[in-house]
Amino acid sequence: MESSSVKDRIIASARVVFRNKGFIIITMDDLAKQCGMGRSSLYHYYKNKVDVFKEVVIIEIDDILGMAQIGIDDSKTLGDNLLRYTNNKLECLNKKLDEFGTLLEDLRRLPDLLTNLQSLIIEKERVLFKKLFNWALDRQEIAPLDPEELDSLVLAVVTALGSLEKEFFLNGLVKDPHNRLKWLINLLLRGLSNSRC
Repeated sequence: MESSSVKDRIIASARVVFRNKGFIIITMDDLAKQCGMGRSSLYHYYKNKVDVFKEVVIIEIDDILGMAQIGIDDSKTLGDNLLRYTNNKLECLNKKLDEFGTLLEDLRRLPDLLTNLQSLIIEKERVLFKKLFNWALDRQEIAPLDPEELDSLVLAVVTALGSLEKEFFLNGLVKDPHNRLKWLINLLLRGLSNSRC
């Protein structure tokens, strides 16, 4: 059997196990049994359960970010696209957290993995947000920016929105994230449509 199809089968099985039982109590034996293979065979593809969990979470992140982009297009304003994206993302995150009951607790116990995943999300969102801002620039919806300013702005927006989401989901410090994200986006848009520093 081809390596990629075996890995696909492992990850599909692991998604079921992690969804039902979480990360902490699962062993490589549990994963091997769910996959219908021996533990030594599983170790041929993944050196530990953290690596399996990381791949499962990356797939879930890609799913969330893909679903969050539904309804975004170049005919909409920057504000509409940002609001659509953040609202879709919050809804998708909530659904995933319902599916994976212990996901947040599992990630809190794996701070290095959480940091790596946050960096991955930032990079993926930077690509998307740069496209959104370029659409806005093409429509002269916002003041002109040179490429360096655009890159800095995109990073600032991605990290600001992501920080609010993180504080809501991981730390419970932000109440009513939809309105807080809307407020932040509106604040940003007012600054971009008026004077520049």
